[in-house]
Amino acid sequence: MTTTVPATAFQRDRLTVLLYVALGTFGFLQTVPGAVTPALRAEFGYSYTTAGLHLTLYAVGSVLAGLLGPGLDRRLGRHRLLLIGLLGGAAAATGLVFGRALPWTLLSALVLGALGTLVLLTVQTGLSDAHGEHRPVAFSESNVVASVGATTGPLAVGVGAGLLGSWRWGVLGLVAAALVVAWLVRHAPLPVALVEEHDVRGGRLPGSARAAVALVFCAVVLEWCVAYWAPTYLRDVVELERSTAVAGGALFFGAMLVGRVAGGVLARRYDPARIVVAALAVFGIGLLLQAVGTAPVTSLVGLAVLGLGVSVLFPMGLSLAVAGAPSRAALISGRCITAGAAAVLLGPLAVGRLADAVGLRPALLVLPVTLLAAVAALAVVRTTAPARGPAPGARAVRSAL
Repeated sequence: MTTTVPATAFQRDRLTVLLYVALGTFGFLQTVPGAVTPALRAEFGYSYTTAGLHLTLYAVGSVLAGLLGPGLDRRLGRHRLLLIGLLGGAAAATGLVFGRALPWTLLSALVLGALGTLVLLTVQTGLSDAHGEHRPVAFSESNVVASVGATTGPLAVGVGAGLLGSWRWGVLGLVAAALVVAWLVRHAPLPVALVEEHDVRGGRLPGSARAAVALVFCAVVLEWCVAYWAPTYLRDVVELERSTAVAGGALFFGAMLVGRVAGGVLARRYDPARIVVAALAVFGIGLLLQAVGTAPVTSLVGLAVLGLGVSVLFPMGLSLAVAGAPSRAALISGRCITAGAAAVLLGPLAVGRLADAVGLRPALLVLPVTLLAAVAALAVVRTTAPARGPAPGARAVRSAL
């Protein structure tokens, strides 16, 4: 199985571009709580624990969006849900700007997680229904745009603080960008949910879809554990200077961006399962480089390899999950969002708890254990996946456009 679709089969039409831009907006909105909490600590005297609650509540909001989003998708429709996500996310970010008391900033973070994540849900489902069998390409390319957006958020906050005198101007700039995107998509012809999805409201998902959701959980654990702990690892274990350690951590995100660009190209030719096999192998090589020692060069190269390996796991895992039951794309997207948010909550926290007990380097054994779990989940996906056929619903969706 060397190819799945012709290189010319995927069409990046106006709707696709608009959905990409919407996901880029989600990318920078999701970084706002983490980017502004240092400033909130300095201004209001929050403790580390209190500041961390903003990210925790953001993740809780994301879980709620994953659980409730599919039902809202049926009741409200995807176009309305996308606008609610964009406008609600912009309003919640504004709440962080003007909130002058802890309850308001915490509430803003919760609402930003809940409403902002609806953008992710609707974009993923819309791309899946619009592109059918070519969804791996759409998911890969959209995640590149999301990565660019996630880089833009902290940069905007930093520019606001450095050049305009306040981090608040940077966040307001992001809010303005979100409002512009909402205006652009106000008449976007989003695909309606497939008829089967309205009819199927209960029962278990197919085994391949459930295993792919588990794969997504493992992928997000791997990504966030490395992203969160890499600068600390480089500082405390590799013993780099603090500024060098922080800059070194950026290697991981840069490698992820490169990997996602490459993933969009590979998804045009190769089956998502094969791409995941290669990605897990690359991530394993990165772990081996970290295991051989703590020399700075080896550690930094290993960190970049880890970024390359993990970069495509989420979009390809999502593709495999939806392929297991294409007519239930909204439900599966919601499950993947819930799994990802749970991974954000649990993964870095588990490493931190273990590090307090045994040290950071041994605590990072969570990574190879999670990698093995991902391999097992992929094996289940490959053995239980339904036979590939024509893109379900693709003709109906295209006619609706």
